[in-house]
Amino acid sequence: MLSFKTSSIFTLAALSLLSLPFVSGCTTTRHETSVADIAKSSGITFKVKENLMRDPDINSGHIGVNTYRDTVTLSGRVHDQFQEDKAIEIARNVHGVKYVVDNLVVMNT
Repeated sequence: MLSFKTSSIFTLAALSLLSLPFVSGCTTTRHETSVADIAKSSGITFKVKENLMRDPDINSGHIGVNTYRDTVTLSGRVHDQFQEDKAIEIARNVHGVKYVVDNLVVMNT
């Protein structure tokens, strides 16, 4: 019985060593983000969307919000320049946002 346990331990150790090159390829690089960065970005996106929906002057259904680290990108359509400016202001005022990229299009109707 003792030899079975010893051989199992050696087998596990050998498999662990053989799988090491595959596991080491899973580390993040400077271009990738950590789980904490992704969670923070998701929280910022949620808060910007929530604040846009709460504002009665903005039709938030046509505005997309994407966050990468501390930069929020707004895209989509707004009815006028006032709505565009207001959406940018709302995004800038969310805690954690340092930059806002404006890809909104004013659709004068």
